[in-house]
Amino acid sequence: MLWMALLISNIFFLGLFAFCRLHVRVASNSRILVRAWKKRRAERRGSAKRGKKLGEHGGGRLSPAYDIVVEVWPKCHLTWNRGTYTRTVTDILNGKAVNILYVIHRSFCVLCRREAEPKVQGAMPGFRFGNNLIRYAVDLRVEEKMTYASVVNIIMKTYSLEVTAQTIHDWCLKAAELSKPVYEDINRLANEGQVLHVDETGMPVDGANEWLWVKVTKDATVYRVYGNRGSKALQDLFQGWKGKVAVSDFYPALNAIGKLGVMEQRCVAHLLRLIGKALDESRSPLAEVFIHDLKELFSLRSTREAEAGLDRLLDKYGEAIRADKALKRLCKLLKRHRNHLFTYMDQGEVPRTNNLAEREIRPFIVLRKRAQCFRSEASAEAHARLLTVWRTRFRSGQPWLAGIL
Repeated sequence: MLWMALLISNIFFLGLFAFCRLHVRVASNSRILVRAWKKRRAERRGSAKRGKKLGEHGGGRLSPAYDIVVEVWPKCHLTWNRGTYTRTVTDILNGKAVNILYVIHRSFCVLCRREAEPKVQGAMPGFRFGNNLIRYAVDLRVEEKMTYASVVNIIMKTYSLEVTAQTIHDWCLKAAELSKPVYEDINRLANEGQVLHVDETGMPVDGANEWLWVKVTKDATVYRVYGNRGSKALQDLFQGWKGKVAVSDFYPALNAIGKLGVMEQRCVAHLLRLIGKALDESRSPLAEVFIHDLKELFSLRSTREAEAGLDRLLDKYGEAIRADKALKRLCKLLKRHRNHLFTYMDQGEVPRTNNLAEREIRPFIVLRKRAQCFRSEASAEAHARLLTVWRTRFRSGQPWLAGIL
């Protein structure tokens, strides 16, 4: 039995020796590879080293004196303590700015065989400001329609906190990134609406003019940024919509709605403005009588009756219309959209104007007058997404940043 024990012990020690030799060789090769990689990286960068010169003061932010200490523990099965680290976050609580020191305990879960590190509630990873302050700044930017500089000034005057316009911009980008699932849900909700309102307005982005399109239903508002206001942008905006009536103004690109096979209602308020303009420019003595009879058609209750009345009216005043440029231009528009002017008479849920879309696009127009333009495509897309969430939840009476920040 003794010889067998000696044999087993020799085999064990030989195996242990071979394993240690292999480990040392692998570690040595790894160190060689790391040194070679660092050398190649230094050659690519040049001789200059990162950071400030030796002896100069660093430019990093000093951790402020904390007001509150919060310990955060991991929640897992069977944990083994792996130490702690601290994180200081500046936030607003009860109407004043406070510095919160989070003591974060890290552990290793024996059953899961992974690091168990808790998440800090109220602060996102990599941000030195808390969610309450970020929520306040994003709300000022989107709902109150303020410029980045105005938001910086308000935070400074209210809470004596120094932030930059770039910081506010980064917060808005992060909020837009977190709101992407909500934005997609709102878009699906808009595609289920039976009546869809459409409008667009200019959106200056980095010196070039792009376009902000909006589609509005009874329950949802969706904003999209496109590089043009042509029919291709319109088709992309309508992609996935399953409704039956589209409400819009008389912009020529919106004529592509007819290719979708749905009913249309052109804005009567826009038409009345065009009628008033034609009356001012017309020199025909019959213009006032013609306009009066035309407006009477909108008091009827049947689409078929109103369309037949329009045909009779155009035939009755045909000679006077052909002799006057303003009336001729107006009647050309009436003939082109003959089937799109009186849809609301037979469709009870369809309004006669496009005021819903115009009201929803108004908040952006106010911001555009103040901020003039967006500096990047990412900023414009982020603002469109945040506008979508705000307007949809505002119309339903919900706090619009709930569940996002």
